[in-house]
Amino acid sequence: MAISTVRNAEGQSTGFVGVFSDISASKGTEARLQWLGQHDSLTGLPNRLLFDALLGKRLLAAQRDGTRLAVIHIDLDSFKPINNSFGHLAGDELLQHLGTRLKKLVRSSDTVARIGGDEFLLLLDDLVAPSEARGIAGKIHRELQAPFQIGPQRFYTTCSLGLSVYPEDGADGLSLIRHADTALQRAKDQGRNTICCFTEDMSAGAQREAQLLNGLGHGLSCGEFSLAYQPQVEIRTGRLLGMEVLLRWDHGDLGPITPDQFIPVAERSGFIRELGDYVLQEACFQARTWHDMGLAFGYVAVNVAGSQIQQLDFASAVEDALERSGLPADCLELELTESCVMNSIETSIGQLQELQRMGVRTSVDDFGTGYSSLAYLRHLPVSRLKIDKSFIRGLPADGNDAAIADAVIALSRALNLEVIAEGVETRQQAEFLGSRGCGIAQGYFYGRPMTAEAMQAALVVQGGFQAPAITSPSPGADPPATPPRPRPPAAS
Repeated sequence: MAISTVRNAEGQSTGFVGVFSDISASKGTEARLQWLGQHDSLTGLPNRLLFDALLGKRLLAAQRDGTRLAVIHIDLDSFKPINNSFGHLAGDELLQHLGTRLKKLVRSSDTVARIGGDEFLLLLDDLVAPSEARGIAGKIHRELQAPFQIGPQRFYTTCSLGLSVYPEDGADGLSLIRHADTALQRAKDQGRNTICCFTEDMSAGAQREAQLLNGLGHGLSCGEFSLAYQPQVEIRTGRLLGMEVLLRWDHGDLGPITPDQFIPVAERSGFIRELGDYVLQEACFQARTWHDMGLAFGYVAVNVAGSQIQQLDFASAVEDALERSGLPADCLELELTESCVMNSIETSIGQLQELQRMGVRTSVDDFGTGYSSLAYLRHLPVSRLKIDKSFIRGLPADGNDAAIADAVIALSRALNLEVIAEGVETRQQAEFLGSRGCGIAQGYFYGRPMTAEAMQAALVVQGGFQAPAITSPSPGADPPATPPRPRPPAAS
């Protein structure tokens, strides 16, 4: 309301004028905007902003009263396939039903928040012991496995949960949320559909992973990454047929980091594509250098991550690497793990067919450790199966390893594929594999991974690399492979 004085010509007050405005609509709009700023618009649950504020208040109460509280981070394990198969409307309705079910599973004093996608945070306060939080987490885990009825469809889901408890796992809200997220990641790493409670060793692991993640981009731009080359040899003759390309990282502060440490971090962060592009480009240029020198290196075999083969432009990226380096396509081989090929089989087949059209060979790495369907395997346009080193280690004494090696070799021959064994460390292993019909081997018995300079020196000395020959294979073994020969330089 606004009031103004009315005056006459002499300036004397003769009355007042009042103007009234109804601002209830604007107040309602203001309240609505404030609510939207603190709640998830899809489920109506508190968002991360409001959750943080409530957590801060509850922590003060817990500190005053000497009680405990817990933070639970929940992630649906199977939401993406549902979203992709049944559409976003069905996915949104599933999230709404999930939010409603979660609210029914906790006390009215507890808080359920949606922080994005299919992730939820729960705040449980006024707890006496950590076991209370674990009991509630177990109940939630069980109840979320019950089906959700959405229209005519019934959806079955599982979830992964990470749990942190005040004061054992953190004294402030940020630490509790971060530690619950760390525990959730451990649950996912353990195969999903489980509960993990935070422990201090997880914190050390998370800090290490964060350090590696922060160093990946810096390391790639500063030349901390390099390539090593390990010979792949014909067992009968000891002739070099090709070499696998292996990525090495010499971290500026941490020193050498093994691939089994940094590759999973790169895959989880999405940085694996940049690393993969680097390895492919560098290997192609190095191989072209040897090609132009007339050195009989055979081929370079580059490992491909699962996320790379799922990229629709992957075959184009390979073609670009070949064109930029000038390397002939038959000097390049790509190794794909069994699990990554089978993860999205239709996409994989399409990519492999395009690579085959280009003249690039492909092989299935770590064969026997995944879940290949033989129905699909016989249609895959691949050249080789590679027996995983875990099945070579016990040869020739271990009967189980021998049976698996025999089975893979027999399967390869039936599918008209070459077979290569990795991790061959002794002559006895090489003799056993050769006698069973395995034609190619790789491992310390034939040579450790070498720098490009060391490999080049080995190729130059006495006209080429030569490994020990195994001269007594069985009559049923594969015929000798044609030894690699220098090719004339390809036209630029």
